[in-house]
Amino acid sequence: MPPDREDVASIRDLSILELFYASGIRLSELTGLDIRDMDLQESLVRVKGKGGKERLVPLNDAARQAMAGYRATLKDTKAADSKWLFPSFGESGHLTRQHFARDLKELAAASGLAPRLVSPHVLRHAFASHL
Repeated sequence: MPPDREDVASIRDLSILELFYASGIRLSELTGLDIRDMDLQESLVRVKGKGGKERLVPLNDAARQAMAGYRATLKDTKAADSKWLFPSFGESGHLTRQHFARDLKELAAASGLAPRLVSPHVLRHAFASHL
């Protein structure tokens, strides 16, 4: 039986947060990841940055485990055939920056944090500060 849509969204959100915080990549880079960009065996993600430049970004254990769980869950959904790492049923075919930013605000509120204080850019800064 395929996983519940809410379960898939929760697993996706956790994997996005782990990957985003662990890597410090830009939101546009994260939402544009192709399924082939993720190498869980080597704990690396290939990121296409500004100007079309590519770089390899290492994953920590938490991000690798979250992504492995997400990809295993994704295999049992309609999105399994998508080329995108974070597929969506919208026009773009993948999760958009705006969709992720909205979901992040909802996650912040559900966690008791002030949504106005949480944004993708704040997470990117948190990565840099933690590093």
